[in-house]
Amino acid sequence: MRTLIVLLAIVCCLGATASVAPLDLLQKGRDEYRGGNYSDAARDLRDAAQGFMSPAEMQHYIDTGHYSSLGDFETALIYLSLAYDKMGRTREAREPVLRILAAERVEPHYADLKLDADASDFEALANRVAPAVPLPPNAALARLRGVTPQAPVAVAAATPPPVSSAAASVNTADMAAPTPPAAASTSATAAAPSSSGSAAEATPPPVASASTATSPSPASELPAATTAAAASASNTPASNAPQSPDAPKPAVQPTVVEQRAAEQQRVEEEAGQKVVAERAELERRTLERIAAERAAAEKAASEKIAAERAASERASDVKVAAALAESERAASDRIATERAASEKAATDRIAMERAESERAAAEKIAAARAEAERAAADRIAAERAATEKSANERIAAARAAADRLAAERIAAEKAAADRAANERVAAAQAEARRNLYTTLRQAEAFATNGQIDSANGVYTRLLSSPDASRDALAVVASGLYRTGDFTRAVQAFQKIGTFNRGEEDLRYYYAVSLYETGHYADAQRELTCALPFIEINDSVARYRAKIEGSNARQAAVR
Repeated sequence: MRTLIVLLAIVCCLGATASVAPLDLLQKGRDEYRGGNYSDAARDLRDAAQGFMSPAEMQHYIDTGHYSSLGDFETALIYLSLAYDKMGRTREAREPVLRILAAERVEPHYADLKLDADASDFEALANRVAPAVPLPPNAALARLRGVTPQAPVAVAAATPPPVSSAAASVNTADMAAPTPPAAASTSATAAAPSSSGSAAEATPPPVASASTATSPSPASELPAATTAAAASASNTPASNAPQSPDAPKPAVQPTVVEQRAAEQQRVEEEAGQKVVAERAELERRTLERIAAERAAAEKAASEKIAAERAASERASDVKVAAALAESERAASDRIATERAASEKAATDRIAMERAESERAAAEKIAAARAEAERAAADRIAAERAATEKSANERIAAARAAADRLAAERIAAEKAAADRAANERVAAAQAEARRNLYTTLRQAEAFATNGQIDSANGVYTRLLSSPDASRDALAVVASGLYRTGDFTRAVQAFQKIGTFNRGEEDLRYYYAVSLYETGHYADAQRELTCALPFIEINDSVARYRAKIEGSNARQAAVR
């Protein structure tokens, strides 16, 4: 946790993320430093350092416990400190050194960095601007000086000089704290005379006067490297007296200004670490809460959709079954009623006719009995047939009406169910489009943060999607062009089809992608169509010259 806080503190000290790759910025800054362009070198090296401390690298460190770009980050800070020193900005040159010291607490890399001769003054600069915590010797710089690199040698703390009587008012509890031993690098001590502050800087400061002895800063908080500097100064060639290697070196008291500056720096560093730790904890809790709320919302939405779909299907099935049962029951009731009425009417008519026939037959007992019975039988048969036919027709009509009514109800309920299903499908398609735009924004974020492989992976999946719209394909093609995947960019532009008016920028991207994939004639055609409608900047002019030159060479070969 302390290591993560150190990393966050380093990130908070840097500026905005550069749009160029950090390694390219590092190389550019080193070239500018070697050419004497220190102002531009400082700018590019500062942006390179920020690029190496990107959020993606931080997340990778959290996941794996290893920071792969820490060596490049320290290299950028080394040259940044040298550039500030060349411009005479010593205070600003100290800040990169302190960041390197903080990075070394995460993972030590400085001793193994592959540094060139142009960085040979850095260790002397580091000892000059931040002597309290010396860096280990760098193996590459030691070989350039012809010195075998050695580990830092601990220097014993010397007995402090006697305090004047005016200092008796100092808090005795503060003075009782022992002075911590100072750690100094042998290579740093050897390089000190060759730096710009050779003899003047090695001279120890004067002992505090009576007024400075009353400062509230305890003697235990004095920088240990001041003792080492005094020891180095006492061993200069100006002293001819032989000294034992194990002899104690005299300690030098720092000035009140140095004490206050050291105390202020310590307080500022502690406050910065607390702020960074609290900010990291707040961000972690916020991300966890957002993730939990999003998962709960997605789960609730899925459960609600499933429940509504099941309820709708159950209600539809119940309604259809009820309608069918009601239709069949009504048809059966109507058929039974009409059949009973028809049979009753037929029976009544038969009885009446039979009574009439019997009366007529009674009148014509002898002569007309046979004729009357035959006629009555014929009429009964005819009426029965007609009645049965009428009943059957009414039964068929009632059944057809009931079937038609049931079919209409079924069709209406089916249409309602289809409409609801179409609405759900439309909502799902809208959600899919939102997910597509979210994926495109994620790919653009990957490309912006320098994660080119991740961005190309997202663009390739979208390019292979059969549901991708023309606008989405245009964004995918532009993204692949920006990330330099020109082969897939050509495929994406070809899937777009004919370019519309106002899409001349896409046509220019298509021309560049065709040129980079070796289709020079097609690139010339698309560039010719796009040039009248786009702004001619340095990049456009450069590719125009490349494409026209390639076509001219091909024509010359033919």
